Amino acid sequence: MIHVKSLGVWEMAKQICPICNETKMGFTNSEKIKDGKICQNCIIKIGLKPNAWNNDKILSSVTVDQVKEMVANGDIFNYDDEKNKRKQEKQQSKNDYIELLKSFKENKAPKIEGIYIDQKSKRFFVPVSLTQFEKLEPFSNLVDYEPVLRTNSKTKHHGLTRAVVGGVALGGVGAIVGASTGHKDYSMISKMSIILRFSDNYTYEMKFISTETKVGLATKTAEKQMNDVATILENILTENKVSEPAKSTSANSLADELTKLSGLKDAGILTEDEFNQQKAKLLNN
Repeated sequence: MIHVKSLGVWEMAKQICPICNETKMGFTNSEKIKDGKICQNCIIKIGLKPNAWNNDKILSSVTVDQVKEMVANGDIFNYDDEKNKRKQEKQQSKNDYIELLKSFKENKAPKIEGIYIDQKSKRFFVPVSLTQFEKLEPFSNLVDYEPVLRTNSKTKHHGLTRAVVGGVALGGVGAIVGASTGHKDYSMISKMSIILRFSDNYTYEMKFISTETKVGLATKTAEKQMNDVATILENILTENKVSEPAKSTSANSLADELTKLSGLKDAGILTEDEFNQQKAKLLNN
């Protein structure tokens, strides 16, 4: 009795193939596509072998609607063609990456703590690494940055740790950290970094110091580099803020001019033809 009920639940859990609308699909007679599953009968209809090891490479980018269209038209996948297509796409992606990296090097953009800052093309670029995917961001996408400083005060008897975060707390541009050798309240720096934030929610942390380091030449060098980067970032943010009102002002000016024209037409000062001519001039400028 329990077995029958369990079987009923199992049957109810099965889905009908969205392509043929006939086959009940389970774990063993269906394969995943981009937006769902299809049965093995329909897999065969589009020229593939059920449970073939490389099916997922082909089916992962195929939708239900695309499979329906293929079945309706009698189209099939060709393994060799698909293999060559993906090989070409991979090679093209590799070539694009090489060209992109080359452009940053040609512009002599400095690579600072893993990220290129190209003031000529106005772009940031994080090249691919073992721990990082490649990422390209235009300067206009930068919305904020956050300086981070963690310091330790070490004595024979105890250790004191404090963290200061944010440009304002750290003194602003040109003096984010301050003269590290001049501080008597701490003798070690365990972290010195800048977190970049972009409009697409991407963040990147530039780590100038990431391990406990005694205050001295190394921390002074890191401090200078950090302040230099902060100055660049401040300039970028300032430019971004200047650009936004300009766009808004331009749009508002156009709206005002169109409203004035409409008023002149309504008052009978401009004819319909004259209104349309002036309107076209404004929109084309």
